[in-house]
Amino acid sequence: MKTLPTFLQTKVLSAAVALFIGGATTLYWAEPCPEKIQAVLTVKVLSYIKELGGIAKSDITIGVLNGGEILNLLQGAASKSKDKIDIKKVSIEDLEGIDVLFVPENTKGGLVKQAKQAANTAKILTVAGDPQFFFDYDLTLSFNLVEGKPKILIDISAGKTEGVKFAAKLLKMAQTK
Repeated sequence: MKTLPTFLQTKVLSAAVALFIGGATTLYWAEPCPEKIQAVLTVKVLSYIKELGGIAKSDITIGVLNGGEILNLLQGAASKSKDKIDIKKVSIEDLEGIDVLFVPENTKGGLVKQAKQAANTAKILTVAGDPQFFFDYDLTLSFNLVEGKPKILIDISAGKTEGVKFAAKLLKMAQTK
């Protein structure tokens, strides 16, 4: 049986050690921000979006999939925004009239996948309440805690599919894929 060349053995060992001690966790493991922070950041990020659904941004309606506490937190954050942002509870079957679909933490994987497909078809920006949805289901926007600080996550390709154009300033502040 052949063995790996020495330089490959070293690279494999280094990768294994990094995974063991947590060196790669920010790439593959996601720690959600508290919902209150997610709500505030979602509203702030919307001010850095140039187009939603392929048209210039104006009044924005955020639909929260199946509601939950995040709905109230988003309403509170939106009430302090200079932009006109409406928040409402929605279901997969009722996405008409929304520009942004917020998929809360603890949403089942099958429903996250359906939400992503429906949002792509309707050109609706997807926001993941759990950053793992960003990595696993390619939702466009999420927020991750890195060393206790919130980090904006943006999937540029997913955003293009949903008809979203982000301001360059936002992209510089975010971790993109």
